[in-house]
Order: sequence, then structure tokens, then C-alpha cells
Amino acid sequence: GADPRASAALLGPGAQAFPTMMQMLLDWLLDASGEVPLPEGHRAAGIHVGPRGARPDVWMLSSSAQSAAFAGAMGLKLAFADFLAPGGAGAAIAAYRAAFRPSRFAETPHAAVGLVALAAETDEAAGQLAKPAIAWNLARATGDFRAFLPSAEADAVIAAALPEALAAAEGRGVIGEAGDVARRLADYAGEHSADELFILTLAEWIGDKIRSYELIAEAMAAL
Repeated sequence: GADPRASAALLGPGAQAFPTMMQMLLDWLLDASGEVPLPEGHRAAGIHVGPRGARPDVWMLSSSAQSAAFAGAMGLKLAFADFLAPGGAGAAIAAYRAAFRPSRFAETPHAAVGLVALAAETDEAAGQLAKPAIAWNLARATGDFRAFLPSAEADAVIAAALPEALAAAEGRGVIGEAGDVARRLADYAGEHSADELFILTLAEWIGDKIRSYELIAEAMAAL
């Protein structure tokens, strides 16, 4: 739906053009805020983004140390996707901080981690709520990309899983009683030098997700 000049400016030769395209996005945002107008001869000169006078916070979502280091070199805030690459946050954040250069978007490094967590009033209740997500991860690991599994089907998938596969699926999140979840999340943030955490909760019913977020927020505030 863009005009021909804007469409041409957004075209690039694949993944290898990502650094150039990322820099152009930042240039556009600085132009929109009025901080650094696009100079004559710039590839996007004459193309402006809106609203004028505003500049959003810019984060880069990363799932590897390589992309985290790129975020640091660009002077951006980092959000590491532990939910996509479990176990990789420590190396990614270290690479990010080592590569960080101050910019107009961030004067100091700021790293967040997005991870799966689910809390309930008891460990048993949390375990029951987590079953559909565990079964879904088990199915995906075998190439079965069906939709999120309902509780009625989860028990059968879990019962048929190999012990190693079940342990891996259960380990993809912080699950349990709210106070214990909060302590584990705080420990995780400290161990990985994370400035903040983004919580992703997978549950069958929206009410259970909302209640989990409430319990985690209350428990974290009480630490």
C-alpha cells in the first residue's frame, strides 16, 4: 500500500541486508523525532514516518549471541527470547554488554529476557494448568505442529512421551506456586545479569493466564 519510492526504499537483498535496513529504520525514527533530519542523498531522503515529533523505544529481539552482539553494537536495548532458545540468555547478554556502544536510543546497555512462567496457588494446581503447554511442546518436538492442545488431550500425549523428552518440555518454563516462581525468576535475572524479565504464560484459558500474571506480580512485589 506504500508509494513506489517508499516500497523501493524498503526492498533489500535478503538477510545480508539486515544491518543496512536496521540502520535505515533508526535513521527514519531520528528524522521523525526531529533529532537528526535525513540528509540529502540518503536512500530514504524525502520519505518520512509519523507521527512527527515522537520516537518510540527501540528494542531488538534476539535468540542468539550473534544477534545480541549486533543489538549492542547498534546501541539498542536487548530482549532475549529464552522461550525460543532456552539456555542461551547468559552468553547472549554477555555478548551484548561486551559489544554495546552508546547511542541516541540507549546510553547504557539494558537487557531483558522473555521466558515462559506460570504460577498458581499451589505447585499441583500450576502443574495441571501447564499440561496443555507441555503436551504442545512434546508434539512440536516430534514434528506434530497441531494447534495448542486442550486439557482433554494433554494427558495422553504426556503419558506417551519418553522421560528425556518430557523433562525437556517441562524445563521450558518456570512453573509452580507463586512465591516459588517469583524467587526462581529473581534468581534467574541475577544469574543472567538481566535488567528485567518479560513473562510469557501459556495456558488453555485466558482467566488462568491473567491470574498467573497477577500472582507473579504480587509475589515479585513481596520479595
